[in-house]
Amino acid sequence: MSVDYSKEFYDIVKAAEKTGVDGNIFKGTQTGFMLVNKNRILCLNKVPGLEVEAEEVENGIKAKITVLEGYRIENPVHICFGVIGDEGEQIIESEYHLGKNSEAKFISHCSFPTAKKVIHRMNSTLDIGEKAKMMYEEIHFHGPDGGIEVIPKTKAFIGEGAYFRSDFKLVKGRVGKLDIDYDFHLAKDAVAEMDSRIYGKGDDFIKIREKMSLDGEGSRGTVTARVFASEKTYSEVYTEMYGNAPYCKGHVDCIEVVKGKDTEVSAIPIIKVKNDLAELITHEASIGRVNKKELETLMSRGLTEEEATDMIVKGMLK
Repeated sequence: MSVDYSKEFYDIVKAAEKTGVDGNIFKGTQTGFMLVNKNRILCLNKVPGLEVEAEEVENGIKAKITVLEGYRIENPVHICFGVIGDEGEQIIESEYHLGKNSEAKFISHCSFPTAKKVIHRMNSTLDIGEKAKMMYEEIHFHGPDGGIEVIPKTKAFIGEGAYFRSDFKLVKGRVGKLDIDYDFHLAKDAVAEMDSRIYGKGDDFIKIREKMSLDGEGSRGTVTARVFASEKTYSEVYTEMYGNAPYCKGHVDCIEVVKGKDTEVSAIPIIKVKNDLAELITHEASIGRVNKKELETLMSRGLTEEEATDMIVKGMLK
């Protein structure tokens, strides 16, 4: 294990804790982890079956993360990215490879507590081997100023009989500007689930494009987005499903809730079928306001309108 116990280390751990992770993890050896501030790798721990090749570059890091064939990583692997300070740019180039019959869960903690002019770019490729299983959860904490631009782009290839689940959560602090672009391709009998949950406030800007291509026979997938847009938030969500193979099944589902006359939101579900044996490709999308009855009930119990709204939203995004 390599750890830099500097003030910088403790600052970034404190920031990561805002996403819900226990900071003591980064002092132990039983769990795989990596902690990065801007372009500095402050700690890195590998466990049996987990290989990590990482290097610092000018504005970020490059990392290749591999789970060896047949290995099941018992504890979640924690990967923390952040920028301590008001300004900066962080570019993460990452590759994930899961060998045949392997299994792992990764939790990415992204924290930018004082950002005023920060850019965080994430360019990832995922290669999930035959009958492997991978879960990837990305949790963000942003400061109150909205001075953060987050641009995650992921291209994933899910192998034959493999399973993959992706969860993106940004519900604490201001979003700032968010531009998600996910592109998943599924082989025969593969299963994938994409889920994103975002809480926009002020003049936040949210753009989501989640695309899933069911390329293999019998592949199955879902794409789900939940967005709450308040005040002057702008949000546009594109959820796409392509049925390209026999007996594939897919569903896209987008719900956006608005509060505030200056919000602007759009939900665009897209489904396309290129094989006449595709079994079932469906979609649903809805845009609405906060439930008035629920709001009044909570306010009658002593909550302010803002507190009641926040409780309803967090329940929806949980």
